[in-house]
Amino acid sequence: MNKWVLLLLLYLSYLFIWFIVNLVAYFFSLALKRKIIDGLLGIAAVVFYILQSLLGLVLLWWAITTLLSGQFLFFLFLFFFGMSIFSWLSTLLQLPFLAIPGYFSEKFEKLDFVENVVRGEIIDKDSNKVIGVTEGDAAISIKLAKYFLAMYFTQIGFLLVFPTEREGLGWGGWVVKPFIWVITSTLFFGFFYSIFHKIKYKSFFPDDKRYFFIKVWKMSLYIYIPISILLYFFASITGTL
Repeated sequence: MNKWVLLLLLYLSYLFIWFIVNLVAYFFSLALKRKIIDGLLGIAAVVFYILQSLLGLVLLWWAITTLLSGQFLFFLFLFFFGMSIFSWLSTLLQLPFLAIPGYFSEKFEKLDFVENVVRGEIIDKDSNKVIGVTEGDAAISIKLAKYFLAMYFTQIGFLLVFPTEREGLGWGGWVVKPFIWVITSTLFFGFFYSIFHKIKYKSFFPDDKRYFFIKVWKMSLYIYIPISILLYFFASITGTL
């Protein structure tokens, strides 16, 4: 395979891992009501400036060595065009790593954690009784974050407990594999929940899609955790752990 394709896949892999790390940090920020995501934004900014400075020094040294070696035309090209091109490419490659935490940081800023958790009551038209409550935007997001984190770290716990599940798993796999499991579980259980929702409420999804994920993740945890405990129990008594 072409080395440029491999480099592109490697770049995209790191970008995907960085996205997951930021997503987890964002949900931690919501669950704790503290802007943890800004720490990753700060790290990304520091790394950006360090890499840009190092690149500038390397390009300057390269230009000086070409001049000293008598490659005057190549020196002029580097000085007037090359440095700008390399700097632009470097900035372009690093911008997504800055944009991801920046997006989550801005998203966190838009939430109002001071608002009341309960905005109003849902009244049944026939019985005139309260059948539910409407929650504030921040309250729904916090609930969503807690269920996501429960799903994500349940899978990390599964990897820690069952050695066979982490065989050949690199450091990036510890970040990516739990996330992939959350996605596949959401698709699997979400299919059945959407059918149930269609039958009961005449639509596949709630008006606020976050409730769909909350319900699906809650159902996944209720099923997955007991099964994991049973698997651990049987693996322990059979010596296959």
